[in-house]
Amino acid sequence: MAEKTLLAGYFASVHELPDILDSGETYSLVDGSRKPYVVAPLSTAQLKIMTGIAEARILSVLPGIRINNHSGLRIYDPGSLPFSTLPGQAIPDQITREDLIKLTIYAITRELAENGKSAAKVDEVVFKLKNEAGIPDDFMPSSLMEMVEGRPLSDPESLLDSLQPSFSEGIVFPLFRISGEAALSVGFLACNPRAFSHHDRLEAASLISSVRNEFLSFTSDPIYEDFVAGRILRSVVFNMERKRTRKLSKPLFDDTKIAALLRIGIAEETEGSISVKETLSLDQVKRLASEYEGKNHQIALEWKAKKIKLP
Repeated sequence: MAEKTLLAGYFASVHELPDILDSGETYSLVDGSRKPYVVAPLSTAQLKIMTGIAEARILSVLPGIRINNHSGLRIYDPGSLPFSTLPGQAIPDQITREDLIKLTIYAITRELAENGKSAAKVDEVVFKLKNEAGIPDDFMPSSLMEMVEGRPLSDPESLLDSLQPSFSEGIVFPLFRISGEAALSVGFLACNPRAFSHHDRLEAASLISSVRNEFLSFTSDPIYEDFVAGRILRSVVFNMERKRTRKLSKPLFDDTKIAALLRIGIAEETEGSISVKETLSLDQVKRLASEYEGKNHQIALEWKAKKIKLP
């Protein structure tokens, strides 16, 4: 995306937000120490971390922008900022499931952020989708889960690109908790409320329902049984290694999980109870778990890449 278009779209998304959206102290996910942080949507640090564009470059691309000092922060003056006046982007009739999820994230953010008048807490956005659609972490875009899993951000600059559906640019923006010049985590999401022309396709509840239906239809596919087996093998290994037992008992191993383990030949029924086959050693089960984990990653990638018709 052109720098000028990206910056104008971002300024349109955050210009109604306060200079300092949030501040306090939090644990550093890198070393566990407590660090002061601030979420300042128009700070020079936020723009540099999010876009990778240096302050001097921003000032040359958009001459006339002023910078103010606010509580020790360098803040781009909202009154001097250009806003995007581009027409809303079209939403294609056919998109991938991953794009459907990202479009849903945009719609939830837009709703929780009151059409750009506030920002949405990132965990509220992501877990609203996950919980209401009933979709496992594996089938969510990895960038979304990284923001809420409590682990260090691997590449803060890459989050901006990974949040955008493939058919659009500059619609959802991460707002970082920043300590000094370093991003500690993502605190909020902002969005450009005028990014799309088809507002009738942006009802959050309807899009969440579409994600839920896409995943529910997949659960009847035999490939999904392999996925279930792959996930539960981690628990099988734990049972054998830590609990010293081969028995697969409820509630951890419910009927669906036991059926999946029977299907792949890991388990057997003897005298009314289900157990890991005696012919399989712990090392063999560990190798199978590793193999299935790799398969699960591919299963999730293929599911997300499949194109669907948007209602």
